[in-house]
Amino acid sequence: MNWIPYSQFKDVKEMTKGGYGIIHKATWLSNNETVILERFENSINGSNHFLNELKSYQRCFDESLRAHIIKIYGFTRDPESEDYILVIKYASEGLTKEL
Repeated sequence: MNWIPYSQFKDVKEMTKGGYGIIHKATWLSNNETVILERFENSINGSNHFLNELKSYQRCFDESLRAHIIKIYGFTRDPESEDYILVIKYASEGLTKEL
C-alpha cells in the first residue's frame, strides 16, 4: 500500500455518493491512467470506515484471490477536507469484466 500525493490527480469528477463517502473518477498523472478515488467522508474525525476497508482488502489479499480483486494502488488525502482516499484501479468495462 503506497502513499500517493493528491497533487498527482487531475480531472477529478464525482461519480456517485455512497453510505460512507464519495466515488470520484480521476487521471493519475505519473501513471497517465484513469483511476477511482474512494473518499471516506469525515475520516479525519475518527471514522473507522477507511481503516475497515483497508483491513478487508488485506484479509482478501492472498495469491489465490489476487486475480479476482480490483487493485488498490494506495491512498491519499484530500487537501481541503483532509479525508482519506483509496486509489483504486478503474474498471473501464465495468466490474463484471474485471471479475
